[in-house]
Amino acid sequence: LALDLCAGTGCVAISLAAARPTGFVFATDLSRDAVTLARENAARLGAYNLSVREGDLFAPLADARHPLELGAPLRFDLITANPPYIATGEIAGLMSDVRDFEPRLALDGGADGLELMRRLVAEAPKHLAPGGVLAVEVGAGEAPDVRALFADAGFGDIELHRDYARIERVVSGVLST
Repeated sequence: LALDLCAGTGCVAISLAAARPTGFVFATDLSRDAVTLARENAARLGAYNLSVREGDLFAPLADARHPLELGAPLRFDLITANPPYIATGEIAGLMSDVRDFEPRLALDGGADGLELMRRLVAEAPKHLAPGGVLAVEVGAGEAPDVRALFADAGFGDIELHRDYARIERVVSGVLST
């Protein structure tokens, strides 16, 4: 069972659903437009093992039950997220193809870029199965701070993964059992 938070148009969630056709994926996003587009993309690509829900982080899952084990609570083996991580004051200086194309809701991570990340990492352990993995995309220079958030939330085996530009772009960790 997997969950993609801040799913946007559904690229990651749809990829997870395609990679595990006998599994099930949930996705959430705060933007109604993004949720609509993610649902359209999922239907067009045949990702029928995906449920896309509108709302803030984990909130849309409050009434959800495990789709493959009737009545079982949702505990995810994997949670991914690409939350807004740009500091509010840096948005005006972004390249125009990002600043003028991406919705501000998808970019603005608050004063230091980590406002939503703090909540996400702190809440994730309540939704992960023991030994479950959390993997999040982070902004340039944020990986050390996010690594500390993971450690404070009880994650172990924390790793930083670089993108093609050699920027530490993803932080992942395993929920300690």
